Amino acid sequence: MIDRVVSTSNKNKINFIGLTQYQAGIAFLKWLHSQLSSFSLGQDIELIVGRGLNSPNGIGKLPESILNICKSYGIHAEKGEGKILIKFQLSLKSDLNNFFKLEEEIQNSKLLDNNPRAINGFGHTPALWAQLRKRTKVLQELVNLTSVARFQKVARAALDNTFLTEFATLLQTKPKTLEELLLLQALEKKVIIYTFAPYESKLPLKDEYQEYLDWETTTKEELSNQTKNQFLRISELKETTRIGDIPFGERLRRRVEELEKIDIPTTSALLVLLIHLDPTSKLAGGFVGYNKKWSQFFLDDLEGRNNGGETDERKEVASDS
Repeated sequence: MIDRVVSTSNKNKINFIGLTQYQAGIAFLKWLHSQLSSFSLGQDIELIVGRGLNSPNGIGKLPESILNICKSYGIHAEKGEGKILIKFQLSLKSDLNNFFKLEEEIQNSKLLDNNPRAINGFGHTPALWAQLRKRTKVLQELVNLTSVARFQKVARAALDNTFLTEFATLLQTKPKTLEELLLLQALEKKVIIYTFAPYESKLPLKDEYQEYLDWETTTKEELSNQTKNQFLRISELKETTRIGDIPFGERLRRRVEELEKIDIPTTSALLVLLIHLDPTSKLAGGFVGYNKKWSQFFLDDLEGRNNGGETDERKEVASDS
């Protein structure tokens, strides 16, 4: 469906009607990539999004979604009747070309091929590029969100790939343990840590750290009045098997939005969401989209035992994926 929409469009117009917001976002970026070289200064472009007559209250989500994407990438767009209008500026070409080049490098490296969760699976490079706009900064965030064990599996099969070589060099500077990570000076006050460590594992931390086990019901007041590091631990496996509830991914993102409003004391205290991932899952629901207000990291385990190489158990998990 996405490829058909892109292939039947031209440099002046693309029609997103019939696509979900997610599909339209992918189609928009693919179309931009395919047509970028043909755009000219001041060219008028139409993005057909519909009027939303069948949407609740007659307000369509698709137009707003596409407008937000345009805004993220610095594309000036205006809403019209059932469409979004763009007057293309040549200054965008260089920025978008750099983004698409990085996307191609990642794709050609095969880092994500048959290797789910090697990197945070929820909108990695588009979301990162839209907010950071520099290759070096995007790469560093990708490194922070990468499973070392699963990266090594890919890198061994592609030793001559220059992108993977560069990536591997950056990966060596990444914190290998939970304690190392929490000592980083550049951390935001709010941190999300993904790990393959079992939910039942004991945190390898000293007494000055405080832990909360209930990630959904601990109140904002309780969290904002603390002066110690606070942990909200989440078991993806447990949460995704709950029946008759809002999907885990949606509950997680709603909770993150709530926690963004908490004022952390001016001490060195951190609010940490520790998400214990199911290593056999291929879903993106256990991840949170990139947000500058949160530092995000991936640790294969919490003590660094598997961050420099795979145990037999880790190899088995990776091969099953």
